[in-house]
Amino acid sequence: MNNNLQTNLRFLSIKWVMFIIFPILIHIFITIKNSITHSSTVYDLILSIFNDYYLIFYILYLLFSILVLKVIVREGFDSYVYIRFKYRSKWFYNKIRFIGLIAFIYILVIIGLCILASIGHFGFSNLWSEFSKIHFKTYDIIFSFSPIRATLISSILLFMYLFTLGLIIFISSLFVKHNVFAFVIAFLINIINMLSFLCNIRLFHKIGFCHNTLLTFHSLTNNNLQPTIIHSFIYWIVFISILIFIGSKRINKMDLN
Repeated sequence: MNNNLQTNLRFLSIKWVMFIIFPILIHIFITIKNSITHSSTVYDLILSIFNDYYLIFYILYLLFSILVLKVIVREGFDSYVYIRFKYRSKWFYNKIRFIGLIAFIYILVIIGLCILASIGHFGFSNLWSEFSKIHFKTYDIIFSFSPIRATLISSILLFMYLFTLGLIIFISSLFVKHNVFAFVIAFLINIINMLSFLCNIRLFHKIGFCHNTLLTFHSLTNNNLQPTIIHSFIYWIVFISILIFIGSKRINKMDLN
């Protein structure tokens, strides 16, 4: 890990870590309480969380955005970085790498908490449980994979969503003077996607964040209503590439004086 990543990580104080973890823990234990009557596994718990619309787009999104604002878009720290790095592009791509690292650690922490919470309560068998058959009974795509593979796919989709939001906040901060505006821009984009999901606007079924994040809203075959997993992977890669391209053009034109 290079010195800049180490400097960024020092901003992750204990109180901020607890601020992020506490709401997630509450939801995990509520999920356990609701599923304890059925034979369940740790994969049921993780999939329930990673396919929970309200948890992801209200709580996990908000906590992650605050974390990105604190660690990535930090007033006063950027001037130091500009001086330290000879080339702007090096600073820019270092920020992008760190956003990805935060999103990756964020998801690993949630999975780790689920594993710890499952000890003594749930099994670790790579077989679909009775809880899964009840909870996901209307989502056939879930049962097309093993629990481990479904969990991995859900984790990757969630990572891409969070990484994209982090990029939106960071790149927006390159265009606006106050970081709060960068947060608002990402918030509004997320709200538009959430409303399109709640209002069931067909246009957003394949181009919106929600359907491309939740595994339960995917289809194994091409149709007009749901994206395939391959479609979502391509969607996120293209979206992320566009954001990085916009950001790289902006950073080269910024007046740093």
